[in-house]
Amino acid sequence: ASRCRILKSEDWPQWRGIERDGIIAKPIAPSDEPKLNWTAEISGGYSGPTVANGKVYVMDRVTEPNQIERVHCFDQATGENVWTHQYDALYIGIGYPTGPRASVTIQDGKAYSIGSMGHAFCLDAENGEVIWKIDFNEQYKIVASKRMPIWGISGSPLIVGSNVVFHVGGSGGACIVAIDRESGKETWRALDDRAQYCTPVLMENNSMKSIVCWTGDSISALDPETGNVHWRFENKPRKMPIGIATPLIQNGHIFVTSFYDGSLMLKVNDDGKDGQHVVVKIKAGVCVVAVDSDRNIHLTKEFHYAVGRDSIEAASGGVEPDEDADLTAKRELQEELGLEAESWKFLTTVDPFTTIMASPTRLYLATGLSEVDTDPEGTELIEHVVIPLADAAKMVASGEITHAPSCVAILMADQNLK
Repeated sequence: ASRCRILKSEDWPQWRGIERDGIIAKPIAPSDEPKLNWTAEISGGYSGPTVANGKVYVMDRVTEPNQIERVHCFDQATGENVWTHQYDALYIGIGYPTGPRASVTIQDGKAYSIGSMGHAFCLDAENGEVIWKIDFNEQYKIVASKRMPIWGISGSPLIVGSNVVFHVGGSGGACIVAIDRESGKETWRALDDRAQYCTPVLMENNSMKSIVCWTGDSISALDPETGNVHWRFENKPRKMPIGIATPLIQNGHIFVTSFYDGSLMLKVNDDGKDGQHVVVKIKAGVCVVAVDSDRNIHLTKEFHYAVGRDSIEAASGGVEPDEDADLTAKRELQEELGLEAESWKFLTTVDPFTTIMASPTRLYLATGLSEVDTDPEGTELIEHVVIPLADAAKMVASGEITHAPSCVAILMADQNLK
């Protein structure tokens, strides 16, 4: 009998959902309150649960009396344990060793898992029986060649056609490895890059299909059948490979972001051929510190949903491609604060992001202020804040003002006007 079963609309069979885009098929209305149906006790780990065909899958780690990793399967309706598969997994040099990182991927009645040290399994999703297994660390000499990521192997298995793809950082050009889903044998390997922690994702650009892999040294597009490199954008980190977030893909654009190196966007041409990708840079910006004759600084106070709190900033905005930065600065001061200035001084240019995704921001000091009419529909103003310039400088030092261009501009204005 076939193992293949049709997934239900509420299933979440792999990392970030059915399409790996973080979108659920049936959104929950804001008025609906989540209800607790059941709980199940497991040990430590970072593995996100996956759901398929009435079952919930998750991984964890136990350290006493022996170090083992486990793959659990629970009944979705009751929380009852259906099966647990466990295996020895001695962690070697793994930081934050609480447990596995990757989610279990469910497809066609099989559960595919990988632990922090590279123990990969294909299990029967109904009963947990082992169909095949691979020790990536042993087989691809990851620790032996000093290629094990400091926080372990983390990317979740990606199924594309007849293969399951792993991001492991193995030696011998095996950063990315495709394994035949039925036999457990290697189909292809690709890239001699260092590994990172993010999961590969499939990109379909018109008729071209590619596996997009953000490794410790590049963003690369691989042929799903052969592993051949469609294109490769070298992207070495400033300090260390630390990319965690899954690349976001939409309309031929690829967006990645990391802690040390900031954000980067690539645009792939429609045919997706070798070399047809360009870096997309965000707009240049302006930031204006406006100081009146009483040495008070005029700022905005806006609520930022991204950080969940108010942010005090100078008037700022992006420069349109056909607009002069000086004119943009004057427009932003008028739109955000309802002010115009008699005197303008260019202070400096800063880049609050990185050299990868450049966002040069020009800083200005505006003085000789007067009020002007402004269009309410065009303003971004939430609250107009007026405080002594010296107090604003203290707020920068204490961390109460954190917007990077504003911080630099306030400190420079304080020095310029002394």
